[in-house]
Amino acid sequence: MAVIALTSASGAPGVTTTAVGLALAWHRPSLLVEAAMTPGSAVLAGYGRGVVAHDRGLVDVRAAAALGQPLDEAIADHLLVLDGGLRLLAGVANAAQVAALPELWEPLAAALRDMDALGVDVIIDAGRLGAFAAPDPLLRQADLVCLLSGSDLPTINAARGAAGSLAEDLSRYGLGQRVLQSVLVGPGRPYSAREVSGVLGLPMLGSLPWDPRGAAVLSAGAPPSRRRSRPGSSLARSLDALATAAAVELGTAPTTVEAS
Repeated sequence: MAVIALTSASGAPGVTTTAVGLALAWHRPSLLVEAAMTPGSAVLAGYGRGVVAHDRGLVDVRAAAALGQPLDEAIADHLLVLDGGLRLLAGVANAAQVAALPELWEPLAAALRDMDALGVDVIIDAGRLGAFAAPDPLLRQADLVCLLSGSDLPTINAARGAAGSLAEDLSRYGLGQRVLQSVLVGPGRPYSAREVSGVLGLPMLGSLPWDPRGAAVLSAGAPPSRRRSRPGSSLARSLDALATAAAVELGTAPTTVEAS
């Protein structure tokens, strides 16, 4: 099973929106892990439109594991299923829960690498780098880490500093250079994906357009315009392309067999 982690250096380049969209576009069953340490589930409040109660998630997995339940079973027992079949392991409900999670990251990282029991690939919304109780061990166990950046100078500058330190940290854990790649979110102005990739010193896995209407389907509960639970827009097409690029990078892309 493949593990993909998405993160950013600062600002709001759309990590959660991209994670939700990537999970919905993924070519195999997937599990979205909401590991951003922001109180209140952005996924349940946004894409989930606040309909599903935040009554289970990471904190409950930690509590079950402390009582001796195997982590893979605890994850299966505490995930939620949203519209479009999106499987979600929700994040923290309030600020008091944040401090309880750092001790979970190491065992959770190992468990997520072996999700054969659930038969899913894992997509992690790791939030902002350097945040309190940030899930760094999840990044160190990922098969692919995507550093998201906008195309404006402040965001690029922050991402450039993060790219170097993150690459160094991942290399200490034996992860190769291709594990860390970048994703450009926004209009590509004033700097293009190629220029941003060069500044960051990272391969550019893909780019997503500036599409507020399409993004609102994934982040604010707006109704989809064409496809059920998906934004019918340039954003949807770009998310499909990003999912394909990630699958090719991971060697999990589906193959088409032509009939003889």
